[in-house]
Parts: sequence; C-alpha cells; structure tokens
Amino acid sequence: MSEEFKAINGDIIQLQFLPNNDGRRYNVTVLGFLEGHSLIVATPKKDGNFMIIREGQMFTARIMHGVSVAGFQTQVIKSVSTPYPYIHLRIPVEFEKKQVRLTRRADIHLAVTATNIKKSDLIKQKDATIIDLSLLGCRMLAEDILGSEGDRLKLTMTMNLFNHEYMLSITTTIKRLEESMHDNELMFEYGLAFNDLGEQASLVIGSYVNESLIQHFLE
Repeated sequence: MSEEFKAINGDIIQLQFLPNNDGRRYNVTVLGFLEGHSLIVATPKKDGNFMIIREGQMFTARIMHGVSVAGFQTQVIKSVSTPYPYIHLRIPVEFEKKQVRLTRRADIHLAVTATNIKKSDLIKQKDATIIDLSLLGCRMLAEDILGSEGDRLKLTMTMNLFNHEYMLSITTTIKRLEESMHDNELMFEYGLAFNDLGEQASLVIGSYVNESLIQHFLE
C-alpha cells in the first residue's frame, strides 16, 4: 500500500512554476489540508506582491515529510483573492521522497546575542553564532565562556523568513560545553536545550529549519 500524502498548517512548501521559465522557487505556507480534496496554501509572492495565479497552473512542489523531502507535481484547482489570497492545490496521488538526514536539524550560520540569566552581573551579553538548529535545541559557537553546564542562557536573535524579520528571545540550558577548532580558531562550543518554546517561536523555528533543509537538499 502506497504512503498517503499528509500536510499540517504551518508546513512550508516550495513551488516552482511549470513550464519552468526562470528557475525561481517560491516558499508558501500551508493554510489547510482537506484529505481527499485539496491542499490550501498562501498565494506566492514576487518582489513583495502577491502573484496572479490562474486555475490550471501546474507546479513542481517540495515539502518536508519527517526527515525527508517529498517532491511531486500539482495543479491549481481554485485561486482565491479575497479576503486573503490563497490557492487550492490538487493533492498528489504519487510523490517521491528522499531522506535528508536522520534528525530534522539544519546546518546554519545565525548570529545571536547570549546572556547568562543567573550570572548577568558577572557575564555580560556576548555575541555568538548558532551553527545547528532544531526544535529541541541548538549548537552554538562563542569566543567567550558564557557559563557552565546547567546554566541558563537567554538567546536573542532575528530570523528572516518569507521576507519578514522575526525577533525571538529564547531561554536555553547549557547541556554541553567544550573547546573546539573552527576555521583555525579556538572556540567554545555549546550544546543548548530550549526551555518551553512558545507557539510563535516554535512555528518560526520549525519553518526556518524546514526551509534550510530544503535549500540544503537542492544545493
């Protein structure tokens, strides 16, 4: 029995027009999934403006499925402009899946500022870089010692997603700390666990991870 296609609200789908005229890919958000009927996604934007999408338009689509990327062809069966632009896509009967990695963690390079919550009077806010990210935690590099295992760090960061900037402030716990060489420099590498991500932070980070994994898969 073949696997059925599934999607949930907030999933990111990458669309590419068929025929492929310019090779551009457009990231859209899943707004709804009616099993056996249609996949509802936000209308793609170009240069900040919603595009005019005709019924019958064909797309090549990609979406994260667990630790795999699912690729398929789909067709617009309904295009709606009010009260908010969105489109209904035909649910694929067949799709191809390729595993990206064993866990949904994205290799990234994201600048953050880190503050030791308990020792803020002793350890000032420091710059750091997240190099590996998931919904459970992250791996972070810093030139300074920010604390020890068990300490809590507050991370402040800006994530660019779908032409929007999201400011996040996240509380983490240091689970691992070691020295390591990166780009011929001795750095402090932190393994951090997130503490109770809120709904918005979970959605933004999940979308960011998905987009990063898809981009990595296509490179």
